Amino acid sequence: MENKTTGENLHKGHRQRLKQKFLDNGIEALNAHEVLELLLFYTIPLKNTNDIAHELINRFGSLTAVFDAPVSSLCEVKNISENSAVLLKLIPQLLRYYQSSPDVNQSMKDINYVKRYFTALYIGVKDEEFKVCCLDNNLQVIACNTLSVGSAREVPIDARMVAKAAFEANSQWVIIAHNHPDASPNPSQEDIKLTSDIAGALNSIGIEVLDHIIVGKGSVYSMKDYGIID
Repeated sequence: MENKTTGENLHKGHRQRLKQKFLDNGIEALNAHEVLELLLFYTIPLKNTNDIAHELINRFGSLTAVFDAPVSSLCEVKNISENSAVLLKLIPQLLRYYQSSPDVNQSMKDINYVKRYFTALYIGVKDEEFKVCCLDNNLQVIACNTLSVGSAREVPIDARMVAKAAFEANSQWVIIAHNHPDASPNPSQEDIKLTSDIAGALNSIGIEVLDHIIVGKGSVYSMKDYGIID
């Protein structure tokens, strides 16, 4: 029968091997449960997190689903404390914050950068959100705010909300955006009409809508790219 000291040494050795695997090869070399194991090392110091990681995957179905699960549901899993649940919830939001932080060397003239920027803003977002990004004279980001959160079918918004955000940022150029969490990013007729209404209203007060970006499941749509916005 394995004694306690031997078990602790084996467990410690496993942790070190998993950490080294990550350091040598990056996160791409880890299986989904190993990613969770590695994270949980830092909130569960004395237990074997392998079984806990497998239980999380089995219960929620995937690594993404674990990160998206409510804190209350995560805490129902044995040995998952509030600290562990908060760490797991923090991961997609940290990723979103990291990837969407404005790059001082990039401007919104580059459509590829625009698409990457807004894709990052919607990482892990399950509801439709309407955002406005206010730009300076070099078309660099001054501020990017969520103006409205709605259901998966509709996000209530109007031109006055966009204009208010632009005035507060002292910006004459904006890019508006929203997401289709579980669908194609292709715009509906309602999306196109809303864009036209907002662009027309803002143009009359000296604010230009440069683009309307829609982030969908697996891809991004630019209304400027498709000639909907001139």
